[in-house]
Amino acid sequence: MRAKDSLGILLVVLLLSSFGLLWAKTLVEFDFERKDELNKWEFLEPDRVELKKSDPPEYGPGVLVIKDTATDNRSVGFVKDFKLKDGIIEVLWKDAALPEDTDGPLLAKCVEYSFNNGYLLELDTDTGLHLSTITAGNESQIAGPGQMSDDKWKWIKWRFEGKNMKVKAWPAGEKEPDEWELDVDDDTYEEGYVGFRVWSGTAEIAFYRVTDLEGPSLAVELREKLATAWGKIKSF
Repeated sequence: MRAKDSLGILLVVLLLSSFGLLWAKTLVEFDFERKDELNKWEFLEPDRVELKKSDPPEYGPGVLVIKDTATDNRSVGFVKDFKLKDGIIEVLWKDAALPEDTDGPLLAKCVEYSFNNGYLLELDTDTGLHLSTITAGNESQIAGPGQMSDDKWKWIKWRFEGKNMKVKAWPAGEKEPDEWELDVDDDTYEEGYVGFRVWSGTAEIAFYRVTDLEGPSLAVELREKLATAWGKIKSF
């Protein structure tokens, strides 16, 4: 190995180490840039799902669009063959149908590929950010309400550790807040499928990721920095 390459690898390792990312693990990740990504999802109503380019393009540029056009609440999708017990879910999404309020967008620890039994995380314009259990199709709120939804791109982070759940949300392009907005203990569901639920509106989703409790193997905000650093290394 040439000295230049060795130095480059060392600098990248040091950069990652400085952010404590070497031992973190990304479990699943989707940026919805390619149609074949949809093969890794189980959608209950595939005809209500499409990929398109985002506007503005920096939030994507590919996005998953999920529309609820009926009253049976079946605009639901799950990551295939993947169950979460402890970890972190992150999503970059937008309520794209205002003034028609979109209820959603996240499901977790669902017993089956269904919205009937599991946890629901909702950010909307009437009941705000809140967590609910769903049992036999019936919702029961366990935390909230928090901030209200709007038509802007938002990050949502949902953390699971044992029976504890924490949630925060913030505008895209702004620094992630240190404080969690919702914090609750509940042991109704221990493990299960994760995905989306959208009803009474339309959601656009530009990014979705599940990691272990250490966080992502490469944080979104570090990608550009790492790419820039690697470019400088190659020209060294």
